[in-house]
Parts: sequence; C-alpha cells; structure tokens
Amino acid sequence: MLGDPIQILSAIPVSASINDIDLKTNTLTLNSELKPLPTAGTLIQVTSSNSGIQPPSVKSLELTYTYNYPNSNTSSSKSPFTACLSYNDFIYQVRDLSSSFTPFARNTNSLSSLYLGFDRPFPNRPIALYFQVETPTATELSETTTNPTKPRLVWEYFNGKDWGKLNAIDETAAFSDRGLIKFIGPSDFTATQEFNQTLYWLRVRGQSDGYRVPPRLRRILTNTIWASQTTTLHDEILGGSNGNPNQIFRTVKSPILPGQQLEVQEQKVPPIEEQKEIEKLERTDAITVVRDEKGEVETVWVRWHEVSDFYESGTRDRHYTLNRLTGEIQFGDGKYGLIPPQIRNNIRMARYKTDGGAKGNKPAEIINQLKTTIPFIDRVTNLEAAGGGSDREPIDRVKERGQKFIRHRNRAVTVQDFEDLTYEASPDIARVKAIAPNYEPLTDELWLDPKLTKAER
Repeated sequence: MLGDPIQILSAIPVSASINDIDLKTNTLTLNSELKPLPTAGTLIQVTSSNSGIQPPSVKSLELTYTYNYPNSNTSSSKSPFTACLSYNDFIYQVRDLSSSFTPFARNTNSLSSLYLGFDRPFPNRPIALYFQVETPTATELSETTTNPTKPRLVWEYFNGKDWGKLNAIDETAAFSDRGLIKFIGPSDFTATQEFNQTLYWLRVRGQSDGYRVPPRLRRILTNTIWASQTTTLHDEILGGSNGNPNQIFRTVKSPILPGQQLEVQEQKVPPIEEQKEIEKLERTDAITVVRDEKGEVETVWVRWHEVSDFYESGTRDRHYTLNRLTGEIQFGDGKYGLIPPQIRNNIRMARYKTDGGAKGNKPAEIINQLKTTIPFIDRVTNLEAAGGGSDREPIDRVKERGQKFIRHRNRAVTVQDFEDLTYEASPDIARVKAIAPNYEPLTDELWLDPKLTKAER
C-alpha cells in the first residue's frame, strides 16, 4: 500500500516508504534513495499499515521448461523422449514414442452434446429429471432474428455396446423453457468411461441448431415432480336432470381450475358415430360402461365437453358451459346443445380441482411437510419459489378491463392496445409503457416522384 514502510535488513539498516506502485511494470517508487544499495541476497521487509490486508491466494500455477539434448556428437549420450501425453475430449492418454500416433483426435460429434454422469444406474421405472433453464433477456432476444428451424435434441444412453436412443418426454421444448425430462430407466444401462471418469452416462445431442439464444441451464435436479396448491375432489354428485332446457347446477367448491371432468349418466350406450365424436373431444376413456354379473349394461357414464357458448352446438352435442369463479354449470336447450336425460342424480363431477390463489406463492425451501404419507418418500422441499397463483379478480378491476377489451378485442392497433395486452399477458408484469416511433408521413423521403424510372427509385 502507498505509504507503507520498507526496511532493508543489511549490515547498515536502511528505511524508506512506498511512494508509488506501477502494476503494469511491477515496480515500486520509494520516497527516498537507498544508500548504500542492497546487495543480492539482502532481505527486504515490508510492514503494512493496513491490518485488513490478507496474504494473496494463488488461483493457478503454470510451470514451463526447456529440454535440451546433452552437447555431444555421440548418439549414445543423447536422451530423447520415450513417451508423452495427448489430451483429447478431456482424456489424457500416454503415447509411446517408439511408434507414430495421432496427436489431435477428431471429435466424433458434429453438433454440441451434453453429458450427464451418474454413480449408479436408474431403476427400471419412470424417472424424471428437472432442468431449470435461464430465461433469455429482452436484450438478447432483440439482438437476434427468428430462426425458422426448431432445435431438435436426441437423448441417448450407453447400453454396453453403443449409444442407444432413450425415449424421453421433453417438457423443456429442447431447453427453451424449464421443465421435466421423463423416461423409463433402461434395464441395460451400463457404465462407460467418458472424460476419464467411469460413470453411468446419459447424453443429449443436438440434431439441428435453431436457437435464437443459446440455452443456459441453472441447475439439474433428480427426484423432482410438479406440485400445485390445490384440492382435488372426486365423484361429486351435482343433482339429477329434470329434462328441461338450460338447466343449471353448481359445484360445492369454487373456483374451479382447468382440467375438470363432468360426467352424465345416460340410459344407453351412445351410437358409434357419437362415440367417435366423444372420444375425439374427451379421449378414449370418456365412456364408462358398468355391467352386471350377466354382462348386461347396468349404468353408462359419458364425459361431456366444455364450451364457451352454445352458438356452434348441435342438437346431439354433449356440451356444457362453466363459470369457473362461481362453479355454475349450464346445459343446452335441446336445439343448441343436448339436454341431459331425465335420471335421478345422474350429473356428477368425476374430478375437479379448486383452491389455489396467491396464498400458494411461497418462497423457496418453505414447503417441507407431507400431509399424507407416500411410499418411498422420506421428505420434500421446494427448491424453487412457488408462483403463478392469483386471487379472484375484484369487480372494479373486471369493469376496468372490460372497457379495454371492448376497445382492443385482443388485437393490438394503438399504443394503448399494446400496453393493455402486454399487461394482461402475465401477473408478473407490474407496469407497461409503450413508446411509439416518431416520424412525419408527409416528408419528402416518403414520396415517390412519378417521373423517375424504376432504377432511379
């Protein structure tokens, strides 16, 4: 430090202090001349006046040397190298110099790859790996153009002979968003050596490079699954149909989250053509037929389909509308939407979720209790903050948003439209300000002279 004293421990002690430090040339300038000059081997002691200074730490150390043959003309006195090390793909190999070798090995992968090594094989059951992907910044997205090709990734594992394909379900959309990679642990998963380490390796290779912004991974977690702050209810009887049009029923709990399954008990199995339409809208398990001991049809439960309104519903369409805030369910009038058959207690919510809200937005590592015991689960925690929950929208807010919706109709035309639609896109957005470009449409640069030729224009 500037001003620190320096003491020359020689036969005649000499003292001075540091006047200047040049870090580029690694030189010190003292405030006085050293007389007599210290000779080689003289010990120089620096006493710091700053008690906060700590000894320096060495991050890395490199050693270089030059090897020279002995200065002799006889071959027997020479000592040439007999071996050396080559380093390719993070692997050191000892090379015998008695024969030729290839010092630089070509990489077998033409595209980038990510290797994941594990100390033990996966069991032959469903496995999930969580990939937390860093979201690109607005600056990064603005500096790139849209690539028409989508990135494609291939997951592989080593089966003892070669790299085999791992059939994985990718929720991350090729590392474009956070999510789970799900697969069944392969039974022939075999350890192999990669990067000088013998582990059980998974590999993901890029088949095409179509990223606007290269993905960045923050962390990779095992034993991970999605969780939501909800209550799931099953087989809740809403009532029975009286055969009248526009019947209304209500669930016990509200609001209702997406993914509900409403079933209606019908008198017989629907015709084949109607079955195809039902399964197209509500999957192949939409019709449940219960038979007695003789094999006769006892009850038939059919899953109906939710629509926003009945304007496009036909007389045989099994449709209903749902008010998610109040839990109100309405059926058609027979002309626009089928009326449920008149049977006692034949309308039920086979499955629906409720609750949620802002109370579920908990910080990281706060959720650590199991309400019910689950086999093979010892403890739980949320390594990321829980988010996305929001409470019921106040009436005043609905009125304000309704006026804006009538103006823009989900189409951005004016500056205010861009601000309103951007603000509604995510609950994480606090404020939005759109800046319109300034230009004068009547300037000379924007007008074409009809007398000019196409080349001059």
